[in-house]
Amino acid sequence: MENLSFSATDQTISEIDLTVLQGVETLAGLSTTLLGRPVKAHSRNAMTKLSAMSGDRKQAIQNQINVMKQIVSGELQDSSVESINHPEWLLVAKAMKLYGLNLKDDFQSILQKDDVIEIYNSDHIQIFRTFNFYRYSGYSYLDLLVNEWFHLWERPRYILESMLAVGMSVVNGDKKGVVSMGHIPEHVYKEIYNSEDVQNFESRS
Repeated sequence: MENLSFSATDQTISEIDLTVLQGVETLAGLSTTLLGRPVKAHSRNAMTKLSAMSGDRKQAIQNQINVMKQIVSGELQDSSVESINHPEWLLVAKAMKLYGLNLKDDFQSILQKDDVIEIYNSDHIQIFRTFNFYRYSGYSYLDLLVNEWFHLWERPRYILESMLAVGMSVVNGDKKGVVSMGHIPEHVYKEIYNSEDVQNFESRS
């Protein structure tokens, strides 16, 4: 599905909706340039969901867009940032700083150059992902911003329950540092939002 364009003359779109849509279009353009392959801004399903959201939720989405613009603007390499074995580490470092997050030292020791790095907030919304995420996913920026992760991907129930248990143990402070997901077996999970338009995301974990 191709991205759609909007303008202030479209009377069916509220001002905040238009601001959000223009924001994700800007992000998609920046990402497409940096990645060298098309990244979608939005889908019809996501736009419909956005229009039904509260003003507070829409403002939160706009705030996330503003942060992501800061992350993806500029160069992918910076001599002031320690180089490790990941081509997008500068983006990760910028995201961690802007979100006020810290990494344990052992995180870098297990990181591989083709790993997909994602950050989720307490509302289960993906607020950051490295560009290699889009090698495997057909979701748009807005799809990711208006949906909790468990509405985006379908996994076997026992896999989902295991991941949720680990996630809650981290949120609750029961586990700290780098938490291994090695006990979760290799599996295939499907993109189920906009299922008529996206490819299956095959997990390598």
